[in-house]
Amino acid sequence: MGGVVVFLSSSLPTFLDEPGIPPGGFPTALGLLLMLLGLLLIVRAQRHVREEPSLGEVWRQMRRGHGLQLSCLVLVYFAAFQYVPFLLGSSIFMLLSMLVLGAKIRVQLFIIPIVASTALFLLFRYGFSVLLP
Repeated sequence: MGGVVVFLSSSLPTFLDEPGIPPGGFPTALGLLLMLLGLLLIVRAQRHVREEPSLGEVWRQMRRGHGLQLSCLVLVYFAAFQYVPFLLGSSIFMLLSMLVLGAKIRVQLFIIPIVASTALFLLFRYGFSVLLP
């Protein structure tokens, strides 16, 4: 996932002559952080593996962990990013992700995505001076 973020952020413009963080700087840093944390999880998991699981067991663990569902949500979110406004798309993405991960409190399901998406939008708009679609 981090590699995808770094790859997609490499196409963002960089303004080295202006003060502040360039538009591609923050997503690249987050992508690199995701890659590092993923690597740490892989190393940590390898230390606890005693025998190699069968393909069926791996598939059951993936379904139980909702990895495939979240990956599909991320791909749809990336594909729709240029067509759907940021606030709407991010709120829907967060709501669906929370549902996949098992969130059940209805108030949280509707308040957290809206507040988080709005806070991110304002952070990028006024903190980083990056316009989001």
